[in-house]
Amino acid sequence: MPLPPSPVWFITGCSTGFGRELARLVLERGGKAVVTACDKARVADLAAGAGERALRSTWT
Repeated sequence: MPLPPSPVWFITGCSTGFGRELARLVLERGGKAVVTACDKARVADLAAGAGERALRSTWT
């Protein structure tokens, strides 16, 4: 089921569990998501999977 046009999901806790799965599904279906995690390395693969749609944090 495709997502409606232009939603942006704000998903917290994307390192593991439900938040990570939700982010993965949204991105796989072409949606946009802002994801948070305490360690940005834990969500790097989500950003890589989003390709050019990904914005990467400069926060360390």
